[in-house]
Parts: sequence; structure tokens; C-alpha cells
Amino acid sequence: MPNQINRESLLAQLQSVEAGLSPREIIEQSSCFVFQKQRLFTYNDEVACRRDCDLHIEGAVPALPLVAILGKLVEETLEYEIEGKELVLIGKHRKCGIRLEAEVTLPFNKVEKPGDWRPLSEEFVEAVGLVQHHASQDESQFNMTCIHLHPDHIESCNDLQAIRVRIKTGLKKATLVRRDALRNIVALGMSEFSESEAWLHFRNADGLVLSMRRYMLEYQDLSKVLAVKGSPITLPKGLGEVVEKASIFSAENSEDNLIKVELRSGRMRVKGTGVSGWYQEVKKLVYDGPEMSFYIAPGLLVEITEKQTEAEVAVDRLKVEGPKWTFVTALAPVAAEPAQKDE
Repeated sequence: MPNQINRESLLAQLQSVEAGLSPREIIEQSSCFVFQKQRLFTYNDEVACRRDCDLHIEGAVPALPLVAILGKLVEETLEYEIEGKELVLIGKHRKCGIRLEAEVTLPFNKVEKPGDWRPLSEEFVEAVGLVQHHASQDESQFNMTCIHLHPDHIESCNDLQAIRVRIKTGLKKATLVRRDALRNIVALGMSEFSESEAWLHFRNADGLVLSMRRYMLEYQDLSKVLAVKGSPITLPKGLGEVVEKASIFSAENSEDNLIKVELRSGRMRVKGTGVSGWYQEVKKLVYDGPEMSFYIAPGLLVEITEKQTEAEVAVDRLKVEGPKWTFVTALAPVAAEPAQKDE
């Protein structure tokens, strides 16, 4: 007799472990959800996820079609059963069969088990949210594609920007973690962490465990980069509202959510661009230097404006100092563009 399951609950459970999936099979079954002993697993050699699951089957199911069909069905409750080598989902006047591999080959046992769990501060999660957009995407500079977790701070850097958030992380020693792995803790509500030799583990209130590789490599010393001195400028009030509007479009660039800021004589122009359009607005600014531009994560700029922080402009850099963080970005000459109505 078929079992029953809540469709939306199952879909939420599957989506919570998507960080451990690979779009292509880097290792066997890395593009699958693996079910064992009422537990759900994903693993792509860089990130591993595990949690309790309401779908009580044994085996591996391709992730993409399972999530897609659950998102399209409308029933609150579905029935399911195993027929031969398929997981069969049953709704009202509809059925769906998805390939099931009974033998589990996903090498999840390569992931070290967590040790003692310790509380993860909200400051840690907020810091990751601030620095994640400023790590490099250049794979030839592996260290720069990582976020540097130090006992006393969290930082990231690329060819144009550097940011350091000064907090006590609770880590015993400094480590590098890939940005694309660590950024997942922001949305998943992680509240605890654990360290093992080669892995860093996070856990939330639902029992979801997210494990990611840690790299004990040297990281560029950002102290000199962050120590730049320049002439002070005061950022305009109401900038947060402008950023919120611009980020409606920039947020469509999920991998690179940045807005463009231009400094011009007497004003600042903020522009957010996405696949569906763009938004820009000009604010008055006490500035009489050369026309320069830079890119910044919307969340960081909102954080800056909320604290009413002043900035410093040097010849080729802009520095903003907050209560617990420092952000430096390279400035580039504003490219020639058609005249704007607001100018």
C-alpha cells in the first residue's frame, strides 16, 4: 500500500540540501538525493548535507526532476511507492515515475564527523553575508575565491575590493573556505558549528548539517590594503532607500549581486542592473574630485548608510570604516556614457 507525504514539507527538505549537489556528476550520485534510514544526503566533494527526511525510501534519485515535479504538482498530500527501479509519486488523476538507484555509491563516509557543537553567533552569519560578494571568482587565484576565517576576523578580497569584519569567530585556528560553500549558511539559519581536521560543520534548529572543506593555506595579508588614507567625504542621507530600489534588479544576478556607484562633482549616482531591467538615482554629495566609480554589494552599502559612516577617498581607492568592519575598493574613471536626464 502506498505511503503518504506532505508535498511542500518534502520539497522544503530537498531544497535545504541543494548546496551539496553538483549539476554534473563530479563523483557518482553527486547530482542525486540519497535516502538511507530515514535520512537525506547530498555530497559533491566540496560540500556535504544531511538531515532527517519524511520520504522513507532507500536509494538515490536524480535531484533536478524530483524537485521540478514537486514544484509543479498542486496536491497538499501525495502518495508514493517503489515500483521496480522507480520512485512513483501519485496524485489525483496523475502519477510520476523517477529513476531510483537502489545501490548507494555516494562516498559520504569520506566526510569527517563533527565533534563538539558550539553556538554560532549571529555576528558570524552577518559577517559572512557582508564579505561573500567580495571574494574573487578567478579560479586561477584559488585563495582569493575563498573567505578567510580567522579567530579574530572574517575577510575576503578580489582584484578590486577587500573587506574585513572584526569579530571573535570562535574558531581555534585560521582557515579558508570556498565562498560558494560558506555563503549557504546565511539563508539556512545555522546556529551551531563544529571543527574537524579537514571540514567545518554547521547545524540549524531543524537538524540540517552542512559540512564544507577547509583549506589550511596562507591568505594575503590585507592589513596594508585596508590601511589606506584619504580625504573624508560624508555619504548622503537616504541612500539606503536608493539601494533597496536598485537592488531589485541587481539581485537578479545571484552570483554577483553588486550595484554601481559613481562619484561626480556634487553628486553620487547609484545604479542596479539585472536581466529584466535597471534602476538609477542621483543623490547630492559634497565631492569635487575626479569622476570615479566602483561596485559594491547592496547589503554592505545599506549597512554603511545605516551607521551614517563617513568615507575616505584617496587617489585610486575609497575606504569606509564601520564599527567592526573596514571596506576598501579600487576606484576607476567613469566610462563615457550618453548624457543622462538627471545631469
